[in-house]
Amino acid sequence: MRRRSSAAFAVALVTVGCGASTGPSAPATPTPSPAAPEFTMLRASGRQIVNETGQAVRLRGLNLGGWLVKEGYILHFPGPSLDSPSEIDRAIVDLAGADVGPVLLDEWREQWIAEADLTEIHALGFDSVRLPLHYALLWDVGSGAPRPEGFAFLDRVVDWCERQRLWLFLDLHCAPGGQNAANISDSDGVARLYTDPADEDATAALWEEIAARYRDRVAVGGYDLLNEPVFDRGPDVARLFERLTRAIRRVDGRHLVLVEGNTWATDFSIFGAPFDGNLAYSFHKYWNATDEASIQPFLDFSGRWNVPLWLGETGENSNAWYQQALDLVNRHEIGWCFWTWKKVQTDNGPLSVEPPAGTWSRITDYFDGKGPRPTPDEAAAAVRAMLQAAEVSRCRRNDEVIRILLAY
Repeated sequence: MRRRSSAAFAVALVTVGCGASTGPSAPATPTPSPAAPEFTMLRASGRQIVNETGQAVRLRGLNLGGWLVKEGYILHFPGPSLDSPSEIDRAIVDLAGADVGPVLLDEWREQWIAEADLTEIHALGFDSVRLPLHYALLWDVGSGAPRPEGFAFLDRVVDWCERQRLWLFLDLHCAPGGQNAANISDSDGVARLYTDPADEDATAALWEEIAARYRDRVAVGGYDLLNEPVFDRGPDVARLFERLTRAIRRVDGRHLVLVEGNTWATDFSIFGAPFDGNLAYSFHKYWNATDEASIQPFLDFSGRWNVPLWLGETGENSNAWYQQALDLVNRHEIGWCFWTWKKVQTDNGPLSVEPPAGTWSRITDYFDGKGPRPTPDEAAAAVRAMLQAAEVSRCRRNDEVIRILLAY
């Protein structure tokens, strides 16, 4: 999800005519899809995503934001100075110290999402998750080699999804050099991926490594090549998608490949005829109208080239807007993945993480200029209190949000 100011967010909510829901929540009522399709590898078939038996699969899933790619607004870190993954990590290490800080980052990776989250997601009736990835977890750009410890961690996540029968979409949220200039790609303010050959080479090598490792894993639903690309030369973005797909196809001819439109996954004009026989096209939808016209360009593209669509991100709005947006894509049999599963102190997502008073706020108040700098011990305690609060059993459930999602 792209960075935006709180002011812009407020204006956007007014524009679509939806405010935050503050009424009492009704109990969630899981409504699994009738005749749930068999859990096998996914592929494109005409305008549908299907499993290996040819059953249509209309995905309904959840993004796992804030975990391997931290975002300031998810965690209530002040932005824009502290809203990218690297900035947040550096801030934690600076406060907790060079010895304890890296340990806390490891604990974050181990605890923000756990298998218990996936167990709950499956039990509620969702069928898929999308995992934002940072290239640095998996790839050492300096040596041009994979990071074994990062892939070992990702192996565990794939195993969890396999046990829970959830399709896992691997989403490269932060590519080498940055596929957009924003915080979410962990860029330095410039989208260098399209202009630096070394970054492009590293991205292609990383995808080939991922595909070689998971080519036989049913739980991997597909490879989402680049999250929300933004570049003024659209043909360069499309060319890169083709190169990344060729790299994958050298080692994996079976898995679904997902490509996103330019300009925050909203512009399909960069694409021509499909360059691979097993592609799906992903768009993102936030803070805009929920009428047919709002998705007509995507529908036209799908119809022209006989290819499937996927709404890879949507959310960050009101319950009324969620109903309207999901009803819209449901009418066109388009699967979706809601952003995001959990955030700190929120009413507009499924789970709210509620750190105890006087813990996490010691860190955020300091960076907001509202409190003193915490000691290293206080900072470490604050991070650990946050991670304890993030355990799925301790989170506050927004039952009305869950009920709405499960209705589609």
